[in-house]
Amino acid sequence: MAGGEAVNGPGEELPVLTPRGDDCVSLHATAIASDGAAILLCGPSGAGKSGLAAQLIATGVGLISDDVTIVRREGSALIACAPPDGPEAMELRGIGIAPVPRHPPAPLRAALLLARSTARLPEAEHWPILGLPVPVLRHPYRFDTAAKLMIWLASQGNAASPPRNVARP
Repeated sequence: MAGGEAVNGPGEELPVLTPRGDDCVSLHATAIASDGAAILLCGPSGAGKSGLAAQLIATGVGLISDDVTIVRREGSALIACAPPDGPEAMELRGIGIAPVPRHPPAPLRAALLLARSTARLPEAEHWPILGLPVPVLRHPYRFDTAAKLMIWLASQGNAASPPRNVARP
């Protein structure tokens, strides 16, 4: 990514990756962390990134960053973190800015694009970030998105324990 050029992900719906050095990019996304795994919440302004993050934070999930996230490559892992000058707060649309403790950086597990999914059971999609594939999930922001995301994360073996009231086979 020489020359500081922005690089788009697959499709125009994913945010632009803006280089910030050899092994680092920034993007318009909110990042949350659960049981040691980070998820990027992506979508255009007003798509529900902060709203979904607020629902997840209310259940004990951590906020890494709101609105702008830094992703850096460390060997064969991608790490999601807040910008160095990012506030320990989040925007709650229609309510205001609320202080929220910042969760430490965490390994990136997936990106959730808050957009209409093209299939009921979509095929796997990956987004190359700094040369490493990141699974992409597509789902509109709805009342059930937070629960579905946490169940998916637990099914991937990244969560230390299953979501409450859900038994693992």
